[in-house]
Amino acid sequence: MKNKKLVLRKRCEGLIGHGDADWASQDHHHSISAYIFQIDGIPISWSFKKQTIIALSSTEAEFIAITHATKEAMWMKNFITEVFQPLKFPVKIYSDNQSAITISYGNQHHTRTKHFNIQLYFI
Repeated sequence: MKNKKLVLRKRCEGLIGHGDADWASQDHHHSISAYIFQIDGIPISWSFKKQTIIALSSTEAEFIAITHATKEAMWMKNFITEVFQPLKFPVKIYSDNQSAITISYGNQHHTRTKHFNIQLYFI
């Protein structure tokens, strides 16, 4: 293991997040939300936790994960602005679920998503 090393490269991308969910694969049927945030490629914040509700679809589980990531991004942006300086770039949050991206980006409601809790639609 002595020949292994961690290489950090400077990239000016600002604050970037990645959110994901593991839909109902556990015995308790709760999905697992995860996110990680990086500033210029360096990880600064991450979380993995069991969702409090049982999602009825992978889209809902991913949407919940994106919501948690969005709340963390808002907090970090405010913190960084207060302590250091305003961010130069907008905060980007990436997800791999096309349905959740469509719903969150376009604020599109569908009859199959009407059961989503209103607290999730603030993004």
